[in-house]
Amino acid sequence: MTNVPREAFNCYIGEALDALNDDKEIVYNKNFDEFLRDRRDRFVLRYAIVLIVEALADLAIAILEEGFHYRP
Repeated sequence: MTNVPREAFNCYIGEALDALNDDKEIVYNKNFDEFLRDRRDRFVLRYAIVLIVEALADLAIAILEEGFHYRP
């Protein structure tokens, strides 16, 4: 385990999981054609994916900084 503080780790993972749950809600509650016709859901899904990527990138940077003393 790296030296990333547990609170920071939980925060980043929590953000990613929240966004993933939003994705699941959208994908499982509509059939594909209905999803394609709903512009709002497509944008919500896209934004949730961006949130997942950002949270995991922040975690990766924290691991690099704390575990490997690398400063991007």
